[in-house]
Amino acid sequence: MNHSTSGRLPGPLSSATGPAPAAVALSSAEAGLTHAEVADAVARATEVVTPHHLLLAWAGSSAAEPRESPFSERTALLAALPPRHAEELAAAAWPVVETGGRVHCARSCEPGTVVDELRATRATDLVVRGDLLCPIRRTLERELATGPIVTLAVFEGLQRDRDRGAEARRAALPALHAWLGSKLTTLWYAGEPADAETVTFFTRVGLPVRRLG
Repeated sequence: MNHSTSGRLPGPLSSATGPAPAAVALSSAEAGLTHAEVADAVARATEVVTPHHLLLAWAGSSAAEPRESPFSERTALLAALPPRHAEELAAAAWPVVETGGRVHCARSCEPGTVVDELRATRATDLVVRGDLLCPIRRTLERELATGPIVTLAVFEGLQRDRDRGAEARRAALPALHAWLGSKLTTLWYAGEPADAETVTFFTRVGLPVRRLG
């Protein structure tokens, strides 16, 4: 593996080599990859955006312009997106890294894997394709159907309640949100939006759905 200075990733990554590799769980060796090595890793990742996609996008961009970010220093962002959304995700992920948050890339876009990794990373924010929100919703509905009947009753009540705030809704369903890692507060989507019924489902359980970018 070539670790010479020539050909290393320039731009935003080199100006913040501390937070960026840590945020996307890259080793120090990987942070020293050349453009060609990262591009090769990206070319081989055909199903899901990887940390290497973010590295390549950050390195290829000019100095980022100041922009208002919806993310805070406490953000732990889990991304499960196909590679065609890499640039869009990189633009959203950079403010997370700059403020000391964490960015995780899911191993796949399969709903069960995404939910497993929500628990493992204790993500505060999830970004997926809009059409993936419906399968994730179905996964949660199955969990509710097999859980305690009192949880299902509370859930049904929240689906009819239009006035309660997001935090109060999450507090009313501790078991469901523990199953999602206990920290998740916001869902983000790229591409086409989810159907209205799915957006309503997540909103009523305290997880507002927003468009990335």
